[in-house]
Amino acid sequence: MLDLINDWSALPLQLIGLGIAIWQIRKAFAEASAARAAAERAEQAAKNTQVSLMRNHLLILIPQLQRAESDIEWAIGRADPDSIIHHLGVWRWQASQLKGMAGAAIRRDPGLETSIDDSLDAAALAKVALQNHSGDVAKKTRGVQLSIAAVTKRIGELAAQISADGRGHTPDAAALEALAEVRRGFRDDDRSI
Repeated sequence: MLDLINDWSALPLQLIGLGIAIWQIRKAFAEASAARAAAERAEQAAKNTQVSLMRNHLLILIPQLQRAESDIEWAIGRADPDSIIHHLGVWRWQASQLKGMAGAAIRRDPGLETSIDDSLDAAALAKVALQNHSGDVAKKTRGVQLSIAAVTKRIGELAAQISADGRGHTPDAAALEALAEVRRGFRDDDRSI
């Protein structure tokens, strides 16, 4: 009989313990849900920051490529093979960076990738041709001038699209977000500044 009384008298304490355990489980679940939501918000904020950084890098790089084109034309006008070779090297470096960074933009405009590749090839060929220092500089550089002009035309359009997308709410932002995912860990190089 005493055992029966002990069993029944412990029941309220057991029910209270069960209630506390259920309450703690619900509290832990709510905290885990809140932590998951906070992690998702932090991940989205990091993505938005990455998109913004990539957009800024592209907006810095594009005018540098246009400046490199001007420098090449200036050196050609002076018929200075050494300066042309130097500026073609700058062009190749910066155009390669653009190609690496602009993956999403290239997917929207496959002609941009072709134009960049053509300009890189033409610049390499012109550099080799100019090593000789004899012959008509204008003839040796005509192909590279045309291919560089094709790239700068397209990147001018790209710059306008990126600039118009300042808040990140247009389809261009989605493309740049995809670009950011592809190029995570991009390290800025002093020569591209």
